[in-house]
Amino acid sequence: MINKLKLIQLYTVFLALFLFVSQYVNAQNNFKFKRKILVDSVAWSSVDIHENMWNKLKKDAVDARILQIKDKDTLEVPYFLNFPNLQQEFTSLDFSILNHHTSNNFTVLTLDFFKSVNVDKMILDFIPVNFEYWLEIEGSNDLTSWYVIDNSYRLVGVQNEFKSFKSNEIYLTNLSYRYYKIKFKHQQINDLKGLKAFKKNTVPFSLVNYSVQSQKSKIKNKKSIIYINLKNNVPIYKLNLNISDSVYFHRYVTIKYISDSVLTSKGYVFSYDFIWSGYINSQQNNDILCNNVKAKNIIITIENEDNPAVNFKKINVYGLPFSIVFNAKNLNDYFLFYGNPSLLKPNYDLQYFKAQIPKYLNTLTLQKEELLQNIVPENKSDYNLFLYLILAIIVIVLLFFSFKMLKESKN
Repeated sequence: MINKLKLIQLYTVFLALFLFVSQYVNAQNNFKFKRKILVDSVAWSSVDIHENMWNKLKKDAVDARILQIKDKDTLEVPYFLNFPNLQQEFTSLDFSILNHHTSNNFTVLTLDFFKSVNVDKMILDFIPVNFEYWLEIEGSNDLTSWYVIDNSYRLVGVQNEFKSFKSNEIYLTNLSYRYYKIKFKHQQINDLKGLKAFKKNTVPFSLVNYSVQSQKSKIKNKKSIIYINLKNNVPIYKLNLNISDSVYFHRYVTIKYISDSVLTSKGYVFSYDFIWSGYINSQQNNDILCNNVKAKNIIITIENEDNPAVNFKKINVYGLPFSIVFNAKNLNDYFLFYGNPSLLKPNYDLQYFKAQIPKYLNTLTLQKEELLQNIVPENKSDYNLFLYLILAIIVIVLLFFSFKMLKESKN
């Protein structure tokens, strides 16, 4: 009885293994779309990812594959996703400490940068290695009107026998003021030994202006809520909030996007994910960086407090120009396959040698998209042979253990 039970358990395990492997192999080849790549020369080449292709691609295009097909042979071609280099170098900025004021429960530093300038990062060095400070940061161009940049910025340092950690950098985004005020809340500061400020060296590059299908807004509970519906589900690099009113304003903004939806008896229930929150005002360029979040529906909430609502022009949504880079070694037929949610990011050696790839690439054209129905690549016979081989191995192993158990039961 025990041997029979063991045999049943063994059958169950191997059947589950076979189903898993067959489903996994099938998933690796189950593409929904393909486009032929018009290769015109043997060279390192690139193909642009069109805006409407992102509807069928996973984030970072990890489910894209390039296949080279000749007769009945199919070869997967390594590639990498290319986009502008966003790694920024910083240049130090000159400034003077206009005022250093200490009271019973706070310390304020007022910095003068001599002209209106984008300050992207500040580094504060403290004498103690263990510290925790909460800051309020403001900006001004005239020392009269001050705008809150952040009212709860935390700096912390911990060093002991178990860990060593320090966060002493202040990062600011798209701000341009002459004067900056740093207030250490709820405590006096006498142990600051250094302060440096930097701006980014931005390398200009072109952006893709995405198609906005609709933009609607409403005012509710002293809040302006703007709903942006894009034509495609795309990776968003930047939002540009264009103000149509020539008024002074300083408002707190939260930006989210719809990440999922479920249809219930009462209609759709939406799930939202966070993109950004912070202050916008009339004294700066209100560009919001979105970290390439892939989204189609965006919700912008503006806290008006007791002020009249600010009117916005069309909000522009921008993305990076993405392309796929590969080496066309011959003039055979090359195809871009995509639309397979089961695929993970490929692991090609090529990703470690991007710096060695020529700077100037041969830009190729993609033909019209073709819809595929549960496609298996051209070498389908090889795919079937692989499954039959797995099945044969499982049968042999099962027979071996079956005879072994029967023999043991007779003894």
